[in-house]
Amino acid sequence: MNPSQKRTFLQVLFHPARRLMDRLSYLQKFTLISAVFLLPVALLGYGLVTEIQRNLAVAKVEQQGLLMLSKSFKLIREASEYRDRSIILRVNDLDAIRLQLDAQREQVELMLNELKEVVDRFDDDEIDHQFKQVHVSWKQLNSYSSGAQGGPHIQFKYYDSFVRTIQVLVDVIGYRTKLVHDPNLNTFLLINMLSDDMPIALRELGRARAYGAYALNQLSIEHNTYLELDEIYDDLTDSFHLLSNNLGYAVAENKTFHLPLQRGVDRVITGVLEGRDLMYNEIIEADKRLLIWQDYYQQMSDIHQVMYQFIDTLVEIVEQQLKSRLDQESNKLIGFIALTGLLLIIVIFLYAGMYLSVHQMLRSFVEKSRAVANGELDTQMPEVTRDEMRDLALNFNQMVSQLAKNQQDLIEARKMAALGQLVAGVAHEMNTPLGIALTSVSFLEEQMAKVNQNYTEGRLSTADFQNMIFASTESLGLIVRNLNKASSIVSAFKMLSVKPEPEMWEAVNLVGFLSKLPDNLNLSVEWKQKCVFECDSNVEVYIDLSKLSTLLEILINNAFQHGYDQDEIGPVYIRATLEDESLILQVEDHGKGIDEHMLQHIFDPFVTSSRMSGVAGLGLHIAYNIVTQAMYGHIKCVSELGTMTRFEIKIPKDFREQL
Repeated sequence: MNPSQKRTFLQVLFHPARRLMDRLSYLQKFTLISAVFLLPVALLGYGLVTEIQRNLAVAKVEQQGLLMLSKSFKLIREASEYRDRSIILRVNDLDAIRLQLDAQREQVELMLNELKEVVDRFDDDEIDHQFKQVHVSWKQLNSYSSGAQGGPHIQFKYYDSFVRTIQVLVDVIGYRTKLVHDPNLNTFLLINMLSDDMPIALRELGRARAYGAYALNQLSIEHNTYLELDEIYDDLTDSFHLLSNNLGYAVAENKTFHLPLQRGVDRVITGVLEGRDLMYNEIIEADKRLLIWQDYYQQMSDIHQVMYQFIDTLVEIVEQQLKSRLDQESNKLIGFIALTGLLLIIVIFLYAGMYLSVHQMLRSFVEKSRAVANGELDTQMPEVTRDEMRDLALNFNQMVSQLAKNQQDLIEARKMAALGQLVAGVAHEMNTPLGIALTSVSFLEEQMAKVNQNYTEGRLSTADFQNMIFASTESLGLIVRNLNKASSIVSAFKMLSVKPEPEMWEAVNLVGFLSKLPDNLNLSVEWKQKCVFECDSNVEVYIDLSKLSTLLEILINNAFQHGYDQDEIGPVYIRATLEDESLILQVEDHGKGIDEHMLQHIFDPFVTSSRMSGVAGLGLHIAYNIVTQAMYGHIKCVSELGTMTRFEIKIPKDFREQL
């Protein structure tokens, strides 16, 4: 594809876009392009903001879920204590134990109420439903005063059912608040440790505490009890290995909180091992009892305390990580909004600057073009930009400069043509009266020669002398009239050259001047009565009053003489108004009008429609010279054939400003 074909292809391809842009203003173009450009950016920004807001909402929900988990583990702690003490009460019905159990029951009630407040604030149907199950389980547990009958295995299951409903609640909270699906690996591992590993280890330790204390309360340990204790030992060993592996992996992955986690894990692992070994050495393999149940229960409770302290540490770390993520998302949102706002301000700033630059250049082009159209060829465009507009301004300035040069050349050419036409016109106009005068002189000379010859020869008669007197009188009359006509042409010709005369300038009130103007003009009474003057009040000007009078006299005479038939004289309107710093004069008649051909040459010398009436045709040319050369102004003629003719003049209201 050659370059010409490529250009044609691109022109066809982008033709609809060009047609669209041709129909729009620059403001509409800028707005359309900006909207098309900013729309996808706005959509992307909206998507990003939505994602950040979603992450913020998830983080806040997880924070609420973590609070519910913390309350749930506190409830598990109190419920486990209540469970294990209830089992002891079955084999050792002491008032002190019963009082401790009653106090523990009150603690469970208190934890239930605290958890209920948090659950109610979250307002989730599934969590509400599971919490109601926990509450129902607690009521059922307290509705049977005798409790479960049978060995520790049956009793533990009976009391542990309440704890298990709480653990189910923990699972529901983890899923419903998306804690178990946290996108951060460190947080995910810690939360799953809280919801899965720690409850299993706590339950096995609780079994060891309850079964061991139960066994130590008996006078002799039954064979079934030994079997159950062996099972607990094995379960503790399995949970130890599982917990050890999971805790080790979670600690290794968490670089931020590695040290506090490692210390907590070491204490938990040590505690589980100590609890397992304590049960094995002091109960299962002991030859004789060296440890009372109260000490065993307390030592196992201390291990529980270590576990719950580690749970509090996990909750605190997860809370810090969630808070950090919430802060990061908040900062990300604030940063994005701030950056977007800043970029939007910059875009608007640059957009406004670009629009104003183009608008100012276009406006300047319009103003300068209008000035050039009005004849102000010294107009130049400012070269303030460095883009294509600057090239356009340079070309415009070169064009105007060339136009001014061409106009000057044209003016010189027209001056020479006008001068030639003027000389020819003057020669033509002077030729007739001077020719008649010369012919009359020649005729008179011949007559005088004949009379002289007749007188010398003595043949002069009275009739010859009378004929000579008559011929002389007629010839002298022709000579005088034609010489006067030639003299008036010379006088008019001298008026063609006018120039400003500052010594003649004076302050004039146009209202007073126009009111006295008819009396000062060489007009007939009828014409004076047909003059209609219209002038703004208090129009003060500083001009050459004599030239203004001459100008108006020429235009008014022209209107009466050429605008109307002499038997149908109509009004002539003379108007004067101020426009900015200019005086606007209008002389208008509603007469015959001027045809198009003559209108184009109306200000040329010796152009007249009444040459047969002896009119030379210099009046409007003199008026043109007065306005343009002596008054620093412009004059134009507007006419509609058969309707009206109006001369419009624009001159400075203060000639002193032209110096």
